[in-house]
Amino acid sequence: MDYFECDKKRKVVKVLLACALAIFSAISFFLISPPLYLLKGKGDYLYSVVSPDQGYRASLYVISGGSLSSDMIRVGIDSTRDKRFDDRTIYLYYPYDDLPSNKFNIETVRIDWLSEQEVAISNNVMTKVINIHDRKDYYNWRKELRLHKKTVRDH
Repeated sequence: MDYFECDKKRKVVKVLLACALAIFSAISFFLISPPLYLLKGKGDYLYSVVSPDQGYRASLYVISGGSLSSDMIRVGIDSTRDKRFDDRTIYLYYPYDDLPSNKFNIETVRIDWLSEQEVAISNNVMTKVINIHDRKDYYNWRKELRLHKKTVRDH
């Protein structure tokens, strides 16, 4: 085998490894850490709370973690007037062990509308006030975990 054939084989192997890594990364992102919009329709329905002027409905769901992990809590918003809100996930909570939230109790989850566009979601660990029209307000536990880890490293 001459030098050029070995060099071609190395390049092919490198390209295949890079492709495999890219595919694995994409699958991990969407399966392990899906964006909130991919959670539409996920979970077992628990209850709903209607907004003050009846324009929106916040619904609480439990997404089962199976036997190996904790359940996640998801709140979705529906509206008969605003088509952007068709079970739009605004809150995703998971009681991970890196924060005090590992003492989470599903029985304590409460949804309260503060106005037509603000909803407070609370449990025995924390309360989050979310403006349903501002995606920056949406709560995703993964972001909090990343911020917590960054803060711990900084100290």
